[in-house]
Amino acid sequence: STSQNPYIAGHPSDIIVGGGVDLIVNEAIKVARGTSSDTLNCVRAFNTYQWQPGKITTFVLPVIDIEILIEKLSKVAEDLSGSEQTNILKQVTNWQTVLKNYRSHNTDLTQIFSADNTLFLSMLKSFKRFKSGGISKSDFLQAFDSFLGTS
Repeated sequence: STSQNPYIAGHPSDIIVGGGVDLIVNEAIKVARGTSSDTLNCVRAFNTYQWQPGKITTFVLPVIDIEILIEKLSKVAEDLSGSEQTNILKQVTNWQTVLKNYRSHNTDLTQIFSADNTLFLSMLKSFKRFKSGGISKSDFLQAFDSFLGTS
């Protein structure tokens, strides 16, 4: 089961597995002694950053959690302005793209499984007829030719 909650079944309980790289950036304030031209300041402070190697990672997110996150981010963006609002709306767009790609791929998978299921049921029907003696061995093998690529 992809859902711990029986009321959230079906599509919202689907999960998305993704991958990426976790980058670690340490930010610090570096304190240094002032130069000789700094007669008023004996101590100087400035921001410094340290990048550490990334680690390849995998994540699993339920679709329902992404949909809730989009809703919450949209509400937060309503109360903001300027670059903060732009950044939040960019995240909303990114998550919407993730769901759009997931849904288009999900449709492709449904069609693939549907075609495979039709072929499987046809093969199963031929096998049952063969097993009961209602189909000859050559007719039985012919039913599998397209699947096995032997024709």
